[in-house]
Order: sequence, then structure tokens, then C-alpha cells
Amino acid sequence: MRTGSLALILSVVCLSLLRTSQAAFEDEFAGKVAFISGGTSGIGFATAMRLASMGTKVAIIGRNEERGKAAEAAINGNATVAEHGGRAKFYQCDVTQHIKVKSTIAAVVNDLGGLHYAVNSAGIGGFLGRFDEMPDSLLWGVNDPVMNNLYGVIHCVLEEVRYWRSHNQDAAIVNLSSYNGIRATAYGTMYGASKHGINGVTQSVAIENVENPRIRVNSVCPGLVDTPLTWNQAKWFLRGEQPWQGHYIDSAQDPDWVANRPEWVKELIGQKILSPYEEAEAIIFLLSSRASGITGMIYPVDNGASAK
Repeated sequence: MRTGSLALILSVVCLSLLRTSQAAFEDEFAGKVAFISGGTSGIGFATAMRLASMGTKVAIIGRNEERGKAAEAAINGNATVAEHGGRAKFYQCDVTQHIKVKSTIAAVVNDLGGLHYAVNSAGIGGFLGRFDEMPDSLLWGVNDPVMNNLYGVIHCVLEEVRYWRSHNQDAAIVNLSSYNGIRATAYGTMYGASKHGINGVTQSVAIENVENPRIRVNSVCPGLVDTPLTWNQAKWFLRGEQPWQGHYIDSAQDPDWVANRPEWVKELIGQKILSPYEEAEAIIFLLSSRASGITGMIYPVDNGASAK
């Protein structure tokens, strides 16, 4: 047999094996149920879309009903999702309210037939500026990242773990932290504190649940990602407005973001802002059985920014 023919046969076999492996990976998620807080936009939405496209029943959790219904419709209207039997259902829930998280998880289990994965990605950016200049009125309020990000994750993880332990069920959680959760965050102290706290919760809960049942808990730490959370920070750099002030930037084509983006890109390794779908792939890997030996880990997905 000629060398060229053998190489061709081997490449076809390898490609076939890769396709089989990928199909088995995606089949793992078919028919399962995933709870995704912050699922109405950004990384949460990208993760919901990707899971649903593999046949997962996805519970999209968010505060804003309009964005939630739009996300639900976008996922359910996707041809790949329909082909693989996935679906999305929106649940309006403020994760800063523990009682609402508890009742929402109960509703998800009742409606979708169980719970197998959780992605706790709801979060805000919060106050930008010197810590001592932050108004006292922001503490414990709607724009406090510790209340939204850290306590939001605490409430979700608490009820997720309680559900799985009560059913003696193995499961997996991925919490969304940030590269600002593994380094100092000048001019974003409360945000940094919330993300450092999420990493602490992740590792502590992971150690408590390594067996009987085994509930794996990991954090993904994004860098700069093309999401509304990133876009709305542009207002502070341009005009000194806080992310929640002025108009809400919900598009990468917004003039404020278009004006500010080049300055941000210049400071990044590789001059690249990541896609939320790049973060979603890392999240889904950590949920999968391919990561069965991984728990209590903090994963930067930031194109090398935290290694600089």
C-alpha cells in the first residue's frame, strides 16, 4: 500500500473517531436539566444556547422579564436546539433573595423533571472609582456587587447542594468569577471582593462534597468578554458615568462601546476580547464527565491576561 493511501485512511479513521467522541460528549447532556442564573445575556445566555443545542432542558434565570422572554424565544427558535430536542424556559428570579432562589429551584425541578447542572453566572459590575469615594447608599443595594454577585452565588449554591444531597445525586456546578477574583482590582474594589469571595465559596463547598454524593464545584474566571457587563463600563471611561447610569448598552455596535473598545483592546494580550461562547465551552467542559476528576478549581479563561 502506498504511503499516501495509508495516510489518507488513517486521517479518515481519526476524523471518524473524533466525530464519534464529540457525539458521545454532546449526548451526555441530552435530556438533562441545567439551571443558569444570569442566563438572559452574555456568558449565561451563550452557555444556555450551547447546552440547549445539545439537547439540554435549560432553565434561564433572570430579573428582567423582557430580556428573559427574548432569550427563551431565541433559544427555542434555534434550528439546532429544535433538532436535538433541547428547550429553554425563563424563570423570573432575583438571586439576591434567598427565598426566591429556593422557590425557583423547586419550580425548575417540577417543570423540567429534575436538576443535573448549575451555572451561577448572574452578576453586575458595580461602582467604578476609588473605594473611599463610593456612596454609602450603594452598600447592600441593587448596585452592590457583593450582594448581587457573591450572595447571589451563595443563595444558588446553597439550594443546589441541598437539593442534590437530599436526593443523593452526583452533580456539577460552575460559578462565574473573574480574573479580578484572582488579582487586585483597583477602582473596582467591591467587584473584586465579590469575585474573590465566589472563589472561596467554590473551593470550600467543593471540599465538603467530594463523595456520597459527589458534587463537583468549580469557578471560571473570564477576562474581558464581549458582553453588556463589559460594554456598560465604557460610560465611566468616557464620561465618568457609572455602569447603571445613562442609557443601557445592549449592543456591541453602541457608539459608546465602539469609541472605547480600541483603547481596551490595546491593553490586552493578543489584543483580543473574548467571545461569551469561548467562556461557554470552558463551562460546559467543567460540567461534563470529561472533567470528572476536577473539583474545587479556579479556571482563568482570559486569553492569558492573569498570567501577565
